[in-house]
Amino acid sequence: MNTKIRSMLLAIMSIMSLFVSVSCGSGDSATDTDGDGPPNFVYNPGDEDDYSESGEADGDDLEIIDGDKDNTEQWREDEDWEATEEEIADGDGEYYEDEQPVDGDDTPDGDDIPDGDSDSHSSFASCSGLVDCPGNEEICELSLGRCEYRKSLLSYENELYSFHPRDVAVGDLLVVDGNGFMGTNPVSLIPPLVHIGSDSVGGSFLDSSISADGNRLLIKVTKEISGPVSVTVNGFTSNISVENLGVADDGVIECDGSTPEATFEDENYLLGVGPYAAAYLDFLDQAMRVFYPAQCGSVRHPPVDGTYPLVVILHGNGSQHIQYEYLAQLLATWGFISLMPESESENDSPPEVHHLIYDRIEPFLEADLGEVHYILDGLSTTTEVAMIGHSRGCARMQNTWNLDEDLKSNAVASIFLGPAEDEIVAPGMFMVIGASKDGQSFSWNFDGSYNRQSAPKWKVWLEGGNHSLFGDHKVYTAFDGVPDITRRQQLEITASFVLPLLERAFGLEEHWPEMLDNPPASSIYTVTSEQ
Repeated sequence: MNTKIRSMLLAIMSIMSLFVSVSCGSGDSATDTDGDGPPNFVYNPGDEDDYSESGEADGDDLEIIDGDKDNTEQWREDEDWEATEEEIADGDGEYYEDEQPVDGDDTPDGDDIPDGDSDSHSSFASCSGLVDCPGNEEICELSLGRCEYRKSLLSYENELYSFHPRDVAVGDLLVVDGNGFMGTNPVSLIPPLVHIGSDSVGGSFLDSSISADGNRLLIKVTKEISGPVSVTVNGFTSNISVENLGVADDGVIECDGSTPEATFEDENYLLGVGPYAAAYLDFLDQAMRVFYPAQCGSVRHPPVDGTYPLVVILHGNGSQHIQYEYLAQLLATWGFISLMPESESENDSPPEVHHLIYDRIEPFLEADLGEVHYILDGLSTTTEVAMIGHSRGCARMQNTWNLDEDLKSNAVASIFLGPAEDEIVAPGMFMVIGASKDGQSFSWNFDGSYNRQSAPKWKVWLEGGNHSLFGDHKVYTAFDGVPDITRRQQLEITASFVLPLLERAFGLEEHWPEMLDNPPASSIYTVTSEQ
């Protein structure tokens, strides 16, 4: 589809969504089939007892935790399936403060800062795995070891949830999560204005330091900034952050106990952290983030020296390049280096886009990464490489593989999430994950990509999932169905198949081979494979 025509259609659909969202929200509450609420599972292959969704032994290794709807505050059958401030709790208090006054202007001042120690991080529940957070709409930000709220459904209220990292220096990328920032509201024609202490960023299309969508802001840090954070959209200012953004050191940041540290223990449950912490480095000039195994988590922390497999994660159209941090972080803790490069969102897959992707990958192939950037000193990569794509990122992956025979011959795996693809055979072990409410990737994409591949191959079908929920924090405003499962469930299930596949593809020690050979039965997903 022509890009301009698609843009016009998206705008029209966004306007239409204003009128249909009320009925979708109040009339179509997301419910499960048995009324028990969404099960959160922990895979424990070492347990002697197996559990079904009822909690009784059934011969698999799926343990249900907090599956009862009485223990799941955010699961609603009789009202809109959206979390309120009262529901976003970490057990000790609200996840974020009530809306703060702004004294009649758009810029918060000292009187508007929430009471208490705004440098405290106690408002966030701690976690050490994707399944550890108390609320079904809370996601574990593994590099910080804390639970952060995410939106699963379309709404227009301007809200601020969290930001990461906690401290930034010039050259870092600040990620702000919330709702109603840009694109979800047809009248939000002016980019959001982000207040950080006494500074402001954005508010103009001429400000290239900020990238916005409805739920996430990416801010290139070009000067020293610190203080409480809030966001103004169309004259309405969000609540103020419960913590202050701090100033980070330049260069490698030594571990100080403020973020999760490497345990060097590899006996953990599926979706729990592996032996390492998850750290990352941003290449702002290339719009690329690199996650790597580290001594402690978050931005620019010391790596754990070693040679690791390389995984490339390619975003879909309309999605920010870092929208798959949940995968990259988890993989880093289990000994993978992940690249997330930005590529132009085009439907016709122009060759220059694929060359750009290859140019980002090539320096990381069988390389001493200290020569790429001094922060990565001590890290190197193997000759083998895998790619994960979401939506149109799958098509860009297919074409990028075909650019270089050496690259293609060293491919060990190709993984498609909600694919939109160019009907090209992808190299290596193959997995495709699709969802029944996905309004942008269709059955012929899902089945077609699987059918043309040779074994070994797997396809995983998510009942009730949609296109938006394959990413960290993205709600597409059009061409997507209202999900019956939560974002957290979709991320958990996706990661629970991706990680075991990559361990097998790279010939590593397999911690959960059962997920590929005999996956636990579930009412949420079905698995087909040829091996």
